[in-house]
Amino acid sequence: MSGMEIFLLASAATSAIGAMQAADAKSDSLNAQAAAAQNNAVIAQQNARNTRLASDANEEAQRRKSAHDLGSLRAGLLQAGIGTGGSAADVLGQATGNAELDALNIRYDGSMRAANQENQGLMYTQQAAASRQGASNAQEAGYIGAAASLLSGAGKIAGAGGGKAGG
Repeated sequence: MSGMEIFLLASAATSAIGAMQAADAKSDSLNAQAAAAQNNAVIAQQNARNTRLASDANEEAQRRKSAHDLGSLRAGLLQAGIGTGGSAADVLGQATGNAELDALNIRYDGSMRAANQENQGLMYTQQAAASRQGASNAQEAGYIGAAASLLSGAGKIAGAGGGKAGG
């Protein structure tokens, strides 16, 4: 084997090793991104659950406060001698409706925030899947690049040897 053939062989091997190392590095990086995105997805789902729990607790607290306030309103109307009929019934009805609306608004707000966090979790899950696919693609591209380097080197060696034999 001539010095040129050895050089071409070494060059092809170095290129193949470089292609594999680059592919491994890219694959490792994408796998790390996938793991981070998957962790973020889990955190987003936990945040959604916690938001729902906090929203439920806030709704119940609002309902207890409203019941207390409505009781105080009734007592005040009765103590003033107004009673709970006629216009006073309208006031009580309006206050009851407003209290229920406040509780439902708390529930709605919590549901919207939780849904947003769940959607965020889904996006993170999709990012993780895309990163894992990218890692697989990078690995495959590295193998192909390494094989191409080796084949190219073999072709150059054959060409260098063939030129010698023909001369």
